[in-house]
Amino acid sequence: MNIWLSDELKEAGALVIEECHQPLAGLKIAWFFKDKATKKPGSKFVLGKAIAVSDRDWLPHKYDVIIEIAHDMWKISSDEARKALLDHELSHVIWEGDLDEESERPLVWLLGHDVEEFEKVLARRGCWHPGLRGFLNAGEPHRKNPDAPTA
Repeated sequence: MNIWLSDELKEAGALVIEECHQPLAGLKIAWFFKDKATKKPGSKFVLGKAIAVSDRDWLPHKYDVIIEIAHDMWKISSDEARKALLDHELSHVIWEGDLDEESERPLVWLLGHDVEEFEKVLARRGCWHPGLRGFLNAGEPHRKNPDAPTA
C-alpha cells in the first residue's frame, strides 16, 4: 500500500471544513491518499478513514488528525461524492476547542456513526429504532432527488 500527502485533498477538505465543520478549522490535519480502497468482508469498500493521532505519534509531526482517502475511488467520483466523502470523514472528528494543559495539543476524539444497521433488517423490520427513523427522515428530501443540497 502506498500513501502520500495530498494538496488536492487539503484544498478540498478546507472547503468542506469552511462549509460545515468550522470548529475543526484550528486543527492540523494530515490529508493522505492511499493508492486504493480496501475491501471488507461482505463486499464493502472502505473509501476513507479518520484517524485520531496518538500522543506518541503526535510529537514528531504535530498532526492532530489524519484523513485517509482511497485514490482509486476519488479519481472516479463526482465532485459532490468527493465532498460527501470528506464531509463523512470530518463528521467523525470532534474537537470542542480544549487543549492538553501540558503539551497544548488539541484534545480530539472520534465519533462513531449515527446508525449501524443492515439493509435486510430495515427491509424486514422497518424503522424499529428511533435513531434509524431520524436518520431516514433526514435523508427523505434526497429520496426523489438524490442531488438536492440541504443544510
